[in-house]
Amino acid sequence: MPKLSKVEQAISVLRVAAQKKTLSEGQLSEIASLAELAEGTRPAVEGALSEKNAEKPTGILGVLEKRLGQEPNHYKRPEGITFPEVKAALEKNSALMASLSKMEEAGGAPDIIGVQGDTFVFADCSVESPSGHRNLDYYQSAKMAKGMGVDMLSEADYRMMQKKGKFDLDNWIWLESEDVIDAGDARRGGRDGAGVGVVRVGAGVRYPREGWRASLRVPKAKNQK
Repeated sequence: MPKLSKVEQAISVLRVAAQKKTLSEGQLSEIASLAELAEGTRPAVEGALSEKNAEKPTGILGVLEKRLGQEPNHYKRPEGITFPEVKAALEKNSALMASLSKMEEAGGAPDIIGVQGDTFVFADCSVESPSGHRNLDYYQSAKMAKGMGVDMLSEADYRMMQKKGKFDLDNWIWLESEDVIDAGDARRGGRDGAGVGVVRVGAGVRYPREGWRASLRVPKAKNQK
Protein backbone atom coordinates (compact mmCIF):
# COMPACT_ATOMS: atom_id res chain seq x y z
CA MET A 1 0.00 0.00 0.00
CA PRO A 2 1.54 3.36 -1.03
CA LYS A 3 2.47 5.69 1.81
CA LEU A 4 0.21 8.71 2.21
CA SER A 5 1.74 12.14 1.82
CA LYS A 6 1.60 14.59 4.73
CA VAL A 7 -1.14 16.51 2.96
CA GLU A 8 -3.17 13.35 2.39
CA GLN A 9 -2.72 12.41 6.04
CA ALA A 10 -4.00 15.82 7.11
CA ILE A 11 -7.04 15.50 4.87
CA SER A 12 -7.68 11.98 6.20
CA VAL A 13 -7.66 13.25 9.79
CA LEU A 14 -10.07 16.01 8.85
CA ARG A 15 -12.44 13.52 7.24
CA VAL A 16 -12.47 11.31 10.32
CA ALA A 17 -13.17 14.36 12.48
CA ALA A 18 -15.99 15.41 10.18
CA GLN A 19 -17.60 11.96 10.38
CA LYS A 20 -17.41 11.98 14.17
CA LYS A 21 -18.53 15.62 14.23
CA THR A 22 -15.74 16.52 16.62
CA LEU A 23 -12.10 17.57 16.69
CA SER A 24 -10.11 16.53 19.72
CA GLU A 25 -7.06 18.40 20.98
CA GLY A 26 -4.91 15.54 19.73
CA GLN A 27 -6.36 15.83 16.24
CA LEU A 28 -5.88 19.57 16.20
CA SER A 29 -2.23 19.13 17.19
CA GLU A 30 -1.70 16.42 14.60
CA ILE A 31 -3.27 18.48 11.82
CA ALA A 32 -1.22 21.53 12.74
CA SER A 33 1.97 19.48 12.75
CA LEU A 34 1.24 17.89 9.40
CA ALA A 35 0.31 21.22 7.87
CA GLU A 36 3.63 22.74 9.01
CA LEU A 37 5.46 20.07 7.01
CA ALA A 38 3.42 20.57 3.86
CA GLU A 39 4.56 23.76 2.16
CA GLY A 40 1.73 25.85 0.80
CA THR A 41 -1.04 23.78 2.39
CA ARG A 42 -1.32 25.42 5.82
CA PRO A 43 -3.81 28.12 4.72
CA ALA A 44 -6.12 25.49 3.25
CA VAL A 45 -5.91 23.28 6.34
CA GLU A 46 -6.48 26.23 8.67
CA GLY A 47 -9.53 27.15 6.62
CA ALA A 48 -10.91 23.64 7.05
CA LEU A 49 -10.25 23.78 10.78
CA SER A 50 -11.99 27.14 11.06
CA GLU A 51 -15.03 25.77 9.24
CA LYS A 52 -15.22 22.63 11.35
CA ASN A 53 -14.81 24.53 14.61
CA ALA A 54 -17.21 27.37 13.83
CA GLU A 55 -19.69 27.79 16.68
CA LYS A 56 -22.89 25.99 15.80
CA PRO A 57 -25.89 25.07 17.94
CA THR A 58 -25.73 21.50 19.20
CA GLY A 59 -28.16 19.11 20.84
CA ILE A 60 -31.77 20.25 20.97
CA LEU A 61 -30.79 23.71 19.67
CA GLY A 62 -29.28 22.13 16.58
CA VAL A 63 -32.41 20.05 16.05
CA LEU A 64 -34.66 23.10 16.42
CA GLU A 65 -32.54 25.21 14.09
CA LYS A 66 -32.99 22.60 11.37
CA ARG A 67 -36.68 22.05 12.15
CA LEU A 68 -37.55 25.75 12.17
CA GLY A 69 -35.79 26.14 8.85
CA GLN A 70 -38.12 23.66 7.16
CA GLU A 71 -41.80 23.73 6.29
CA PRO A 72 -43.60 20.89 8.16
CA ASN A 73 -45.52 18.36 6.07
CA HIS A 74 -48.56 17.68 8.26
CA TYR A 75 -49.07 20.97 10.11
CA LYS A 76 -48.55 24.70 9.76
CA ARG A 77 -46.26 26.48 12.19
CA PRO A 78 -47.25 30.01 13.35
CA GLU A 79 -45.63 32.62 11.11
CA GLY A 80 -42.89 35.04 12.11
CA ILE A 81 -40.96 32.73 14.44
CA THR A 82 -37.16 32.85 14.05
CA PHE A 83 -34.56 30.49 15.45
CA PRO A 84 -32.44 33.21 17.13
CA GLU A 85 -35.37 34.32 19.33
CA VAL A 86 -36.18 30.70 20.23
CA LYS A 87 -32.51 30.01 21.01
CA ALA A 88 -32.31 33.10 23.23
CA ALA A 89 -35.43 32.02 25.13
CA LEU A 90 -34.14 28.50 25.76
CA GLU A 91 -30.67 29.64 26.76
CA LYS A 92 -32.30 31.72 29.51
CA ASN A 93 -33.77 28.58 31.09
CA SER A 94 -31.64 25.43 31.13
CA ALA A 95 -34.39 23.42 32.89
CA LEU A 96 -36.88 24.08 30.10
CA MET A 97 -34.24 23.26 27.50
CA ALA A 98 -33.60 19.94 29.27
CA SER A 99 -37.34 19.16 29.25
CA LEU A 100 -37.54 19.98 25.55
CA SER A 101 -34.62 17.63 24.95
CA LYS A 102 -36.55 14.85 26.69
CA MET A 103 -39.51 15.51 24.41
CA GLU A 104 -37.22 15.12 21.40
CA GLU A 105 -35.58 11.97 22.80
CA ALA A 106 -39.02 10.42 23.29
CA GLY A 107 -39.75 10.90 19.58
CA GLY A 108 -42.17 13.80 20.04
CA ALA A 109 -40.54 16.06 17.41
CA PRO A 110 -41.43 19.16 19.49
CA ASP A 111 -42.32 22.34 17.62
CA ILE A 112 -44.07 25.62 18.36
CA ILE A 113 -47.84 25.42 17.98
CA GLY A 114 -48.61 28.92 19.21
CA VAL A 115 -47.30 32.14 20.74
CA GLN A 116 -49.32 33.42 23.68
CA GLY A 117 -48.18 36.87 24.81
CA ASP A 118 -44.47 36.58 25.54
CA THR A 119 -44.49 32.78 25.63
CA PHE A 120 -43.73 30.12 23.04
CA VAL A 121 -46.06 27.11 23.29
CA PHE A 122 -44.24 23.90 22.36
CA ALA A 123 -45.92 20.51 21.88
CA ASP A 124 -45.12 17.05 20.55
CA CYS A 125 -45.79 17.47 16.84
CA SER A 126 -45.14 13.93 15.64
CA VAL A 127 -47.97 12.64 13.43
CA GLU A 128 -48.99 10.16 16.13
CA SER A 129 -48.22 10.35 19.83
CA PRO A 130 -44.63 9.28 20.65
CA SER A 131 -44.40 5.48 20.74
CA GLY A 132 -42.84 5.61 24.21
CA HIS A 133 -45.94 7.43 25.51
CA ARG A 134 -48.46 4.74 24.57
CA ASN A 135 -50.22 1.85 26.29
CA LEU A 136 -50.52 3.95 29.47
CA ASP A 137 -53.51 4.99 31.55
CA TYR A 138 -54.04 8.62 32.52
CA TYR A 139 -52.32 8.28 35.90
CA GLN A 140 -49.22 6.72 34.36
CA SER A 141 -49.15 9.41 31.67
CA ALA A 142 -49.40 12.22 34.22
CA LYS A 143 -46.58 10.69 36.27
CA MET A 144 -44.36 10.40 33.20
CA ALA A 145 -45.07 14.02 32.23
CA LYS A 146 -44.12 15.23 35.70
CA GLY A 147 -40.87 13.27 35.54
CA MET A 148 -40.00 14.97 32.25
CA GLY A 149 -40.79 18.43 33.59
CA VAL A 150 -43.55 18.98 31.02
CA ASP A 151 -47.34 19.25 30.98
CA MET A 152 -49.84 16.97 29.33
CA LEU A 153 -51.46 18.74 26.39
CA SER A 154 -54.62 20.57 27.44
CA GLU A 155 -57.85 20.29 25.47
CA ALA A 156 -57.59 23.94 24.40
CA ASP A 157 -54.03 23.55 23.13
CA TYR A 158 -54.90 20.24 21.49
CA ARG A 159 -57.73 21.82 19.53
CA MET A 160 -55.43 24.72 18.59
CA MET A 161 -52.83 22.26 17.34
CA GLN A 162 -55.37 20.21 15.38
CA LYS A 163 -56.54 23.38 13.59
CA LYS A 164 -53.02 23.76 12.23
CA GLY A 165 -52.66 20.18 11.01
CA LYS A 166 -53.78 16.58 11.24
CA PHE A 167 -52.60 14.55 14.20
CA ASP A 168 -53.58 11.25 15.85
CA LEU A 169 -55.30 9.65 12.88
CA ASP A 170 -54.80 6.18 14.38
CA ASN A 171 -54.38 6.80 18.11
CA TRP A 172 -56.17 8.51 20.98
CA ILE A 173 -54.30 10.64 23.50
CA TRP A 174 -54.88 11.57 27.12
CA LEU A 175 -55.39 15.27 27.72
CA GLU A 176 -54.80 17.21 30.93
CA SER A 177 -57.76 16.43 33.22
CA GLU A 178 -57.01 17.75 36.70
CA ASP A 179 -60.47 19.28 37.01
CA VAL A 180 -62.28 15.95 36.51
CA ILE A 181 -59.79 13.38 37.77
CA ASP A 182 -61.34 13.30 41.27
CA ALA A 183 -64.36 11.67 39.66
CA GLY A 184 -62.10 8.99 38.18
CA ASP A 185 -62.50 10.42 34.67
CA ALA A 186 -60.03 11.86 32.20
CA ARG A 187 -60.26 13.49 28.79
CA ARG A 188 -59.22 11.62 25.70
CA GLY A 189 -58.81 13.25 22.29
CA GLY A 190 -58.24 12.17 18.72
CA ARG A 191 -59.00 12.88 15.10
CA ASP A 192 -62.63 12.11 14.34
CA GLY A 193 -63.03 12.23 10.58
CA ALA A 194 -62.59 15.82 9.48
CA GLY A 195 -62.87 17.11 13.06
CA VAL A 196 -61.53 16.48 16.52
CA GLY A 197 -63.23 14.36 19.14
CA VAL A 198 -62.74 14.79 22.90
CA VAL A 199 -64.54 12.48 25.32
CA ARG A 200 -64.38 11.56 29.00
CA VAL A 201 -63.52 7.98 29.93
CA GLY A 202 -62.21 6.15 32.98
CA ALA A 203 -58.74 7.41 33.89
CA GLY A 204 -57.55 3.88 34.63
CA VAL A 205 -58.27 2.58 31.12
CA ARG A 206 -55.21 1.49 29.17
CA TYR A 207 -55.03 0.47 25.52
CA PRO A 208 -52.06 0.06 23.14
CA ARG A 209 -53.48 2.82 20.92
CA GLU A 210 -53.77 5.30 23.79
CA GLY A 211 -50.93 7.67 24.64
CA TRP A 212 -50.24 11.28 25.51
CA ARG A 213 -48.49 14.36 24.12
CA ALA A 214 -46.23 16.74 26.02
CA SER A 215 -46.50 20.51 26.01
CA LEU A 216 -44.09 23.11 27.31
CA ARG A 217 -44.33 26.89 27.69
CA VAL A 218 -41.09 28.78 27.21
CA PRO A 219 -41.02 32.52 28.10
CA LYS A 220 -39.27 34.73 25.57
CA ALA A 221 -36.00 36.38 26.59
CA LYS A 222 -36.62 39.76 28.24
CA ASN A 223 -35.06 41.71 25.40
CA GLN A 224 -37.50 40.11 22.93
CA LYS A 225 -40.85 41.64 22.06
